[in-house]
Amino acid sequence: MKVFAEADRDDFAILRIVNALKKYAPKRVKFVESESDADLVILYVYGFRRHTRYHTERLLKSGKKYAIVQLCLRSTPNPVTTDWNEIWESAQVVWSYYDLKKLCQEDHNQVKFNFYYAPLGVDAKIFKETPVRHKFLIASTGSGNRYSRECKYEVIEAADELAKNVFQLGFGGRGHRIAYSNGMSDELLAGYYSSCDFVSGLHRIEGFEFPVLEGLLCGARPICFDLPCYRAWFDGIAEFIPDDFNIVENLYKLFIKGPRPVTEKEKAIVKKCFNWQKICKGFWSKALL
Repeated sequence: MKVFAEADRDDFAILRIVNALKKYAPKRVKFVESESDADLVILYVYGFRRHTRYHTERLLKSGKKYAIVQLCLRSTPNPVTTDWNEIWESAQVVWSYYDLKKLCQEDHNQVKFNFYYAPLGVDAKIFKETPVRHKFLIASTGSGNRYSRECKYEVIEAADELAKNVFQLGFGGRGHRIAYSNGMSDELLAGYYSSCDFVSGLHRIEGFEFPVLEGLLCGARPICFDLPCYRAWFDGIAEFIPDDFNIVENLYKLFIKGPRPVTEKEKAIVKKCFNWQKICKGFWSKALL
């Protein structure tokens, strides 16, 4: 089976998925560099329904199969599951960390499709705690116009109240208590996570937030918004705050209290539940039917 699995954009989250799918693919899968050479095309869908529909129609007309990795839904211009029926029904498999079957029930949608409900993963061989001094209160993320979505400024404001340093994974901005970095290796990133008390998974819209898992395995306590998409996978390992007008105040309270120490039991649970090899094996077993 010839598979085209490349990302259609320079996005570190999608590249993590691509790399994992390639690493743990069955031997009978041969990856190709062009859609035209593929039998199966994997699409990473952020919710651009119109573009996705045109793309899948072209693939089907050319006799190709496709698989969907659904990364967003309710926060897209097409949040109702019925808008996706045709796309999902014709897919070999639809993989999502949202319970799409449950969302279909909420929408009274009777669509039938081959669904793979599974999280994304973490590489425990790279992301592990190292014995370094904690120089940062929290690791935060956000670049360009995503700052407001990822609460960069609220995190910095709360940390400033305590005159504490922030590690900002992303580019741009200024601040004498902020260490900015972008494009670093995962090994170096793991070292930075290890020097943080907390790690931010604060994202105002849907998502999965890799830093939650990667930071926790490095000993940093995650903080997320209390939204269903984050509760589904991170309940019990993250601190949760509401997405309201009191974000800075609630962060300040957590910072004053200090992080709950990350336990070896928690790390073991994360390694088991978010194991890339197991996750990708489940995907390929459905995609290659």
